[in-house]
Amino acid sequence: MKILFLSHYFHPEGNAPATRVYEMTRRWAAAGHDVTVVAAVPNVPAGIIYEGYKNKWRQEESAEGSTSFGSGHISPPMPVRLAG
Repeated sequence: MKILFLSHYFHPEGNAPATRVYEMTRRWAAAGHDVTVVAAVPNVPAGIIYEGYKNKWRQEESAEGSTSFGSGHISPPMPVRLAG
C-alpha cells in the first residue's frame, strides 16, 4: 500500500509527535508499505533550523524504509523566556 503522511513534526526532532510519526512510518515501511512523509524542516523547539537542513522548498531523505520530504517555510527563531 502507498501511504502519504503529512505532519508538522518528524525525525530528527525529539518531541512526542515527531517520535510517534517516525515510529509509525518506520513500522509501516518494515511491513512492506511504500511510505512518504511530508513535514516541515526540523526546527523545534527553538525555531532554528537544524544543522544539515536548509529552508528550501524541497529536501528529500530516506530513513529506515520511508522517504521524507522537508518543505520550506519561514522559520524565525523563537524568543527565549525565562521564568521569573
